[in-house]
Amino acid sequence: MKKYLRTVIVIGVLAIAAVGYYFYLANKDITQQAVEQAAASDEASALINRDIEKTYPESPKEVAALYARISKCYYDKDTKEELIDGLAKQARILFDDELNQKHPYNEFLAGLKEEISQFKESNIYISGYTVQTASGTRYGTFEGRQYATIHVLYYFREGSTLRSSYYKYTMRKNDAGQWKILFWELDVTEEE
Repeated sequence: MKKYLRTVIVIGVLAIAAVGYYFYLANKDITQQAVEQAAASDEASALINRDIEKTYPESPKEVAALYARISKCYYDKDTKEELIDGLAKQARILFDDELNQKHPYNEFLAGLKEEISQFKESNIYISGYTVQTASGTRYGTFEGRQYATIHVLYYFREGSTLRSSYYKYTMRKNDAGQWKILFWELDVTEEE
């Protein structure tokens, strides 16, 4: 009888441990997802609260890196829609006046939100990026203005598929000596 009682107690303890472990695993995914959402929100908030005008990036590489960081937040699956407006305003600080004039803010924001929506519907997001080394930046002068081009390699995740694309950023130095993004384009020559 004593042996039977011990067996029942051991089985009971194991059953409780198994149920506890199940609840731990079931809640672990929720906790991990909450941590990822908080991290995305923290990164977006940090970028929104950054005083870009006061601490403007000094080189084309730093401008491209900051814009890539903002872009990654735009398309992050956990970035809340209410943060997109703040991120867009910060990105436009990095844009050349000519680019900002060609694309008024409301037009820019509407197009951005539509593209983000398409990315989310297709389960695509930017998983990372690499900015070309400063030594790879090309500089030139045209009509008395300084220009620079630099490449950023973006890594996109679509479901379980990883793909990458090079984007070429062309920047122009303004009268205050700041490099501003004039335009960017997909650079298929870098992908070959």
